[in-house]
Amino acid sequence: MGIEATTSPKTCYRHTDRETYRSCSRCGVNACSECLTNAPVGAHCRECVANGSQAAVQARIRPAVSRSATAVTLAIIGINVLVALWVLGQSPGTGISGRSSGQVDLGLFGPFVADGEWYRLVTSGFTHAGILHLAFNMIVIWQFGTML
Repeated sequence: MGIEATTSPKTCYRHTDRETYRSCSRCGVNACSECLTNAPVGAHCRECVANGSQAAVQARIRPAVSRSATAVTLAIIGINVLVALWVLGQSPGTGISGRSSGQVDLGLFGPFVADGEWYRLVTSGFTHAGILHLAFNMIVIWQFGTML
């Protein structure tokens, strides 16, 4: 009782005198190493390589930013800058936080929202803690605005 080989060598589809244990990972045809081209996954015969290069999907080029998207993004940035200049130009508030009266009037504070001041959910997005905070937020808005 010996172990018998269950697979027998096959011949290359182009070179019938050559034995091979390899096959194309796309169409399954038996081929020798000379007739196969290595691919990221498996190996492909010459016909599959030729057909695959014709059917290759071309990369999509990102469309240019539309003028309306740019206008909306610039409008949002403009509103943010105007509100920030107004808020930062207010007199400094009293207390530990040192916030201006504009930040206190427009900023997000849970108990005030719970008392019915729902406008704070929107206006808090336009208030900023300083010039650096405003600058970084406007860079992010410009990046996302041009993508959207």
